[in-house]
Amino acid sequence: SGLGPANWQWHSYVQASQQLRLQEHYLSGYTSNNYVASFVDVASGGYGALPEWKLLWGLGSQYKNWRIDFMGQYISALTEPVPQLQQLRQIPSWHIMNLQLRWENLFDHIDIELAVDNIFNKAPPFSASAANYNFDNRSFDVTGRYYRIGLQVHF
Repeated sequence: SGLGPANWQWHSYVQASQQLRLQEHYLSGYTSNNYVASFVDVASGGYGALPEWKLLWGLGSQYKNWRIDFMGQYISALTEPVPQLQQLRQIPSWHIMNLQLRWENLFDHIDIELAVDNIFNKAPPFSASAANYNFDNRSFDVTGRYYRIGLQVHF
């Protein structure tokens, strides 16, 4: 009995994706470009952010009706063309962490959740070529740190 480690159930997950190649060919004999690990804004005819790596991970534990989860998201660094300078610029990698606490089966039919997403309030990396938002809104979230409280009732 008690809160010792033997009484907790632990769980973890990792989901990773690697993009190896995205090439386009227009006409035979012309050069083709590999766009992986690059950013070219959709508004200027590009594909947006195409990071080589995207990673989601989580570690959590459960003790009786209590559950805690610590989760993270990682997007690898990108290279972008700087508008009007004919130069390339490095966009740094981005990593955020989230924390969630749940009290499950309260009175046999209610779950309560408290959560903090983007714990350290990390802004998405700046992109000089992003025409609309100064970052790629399809890959990065500009919301910043936010808190959630949830109540779920099971009938």
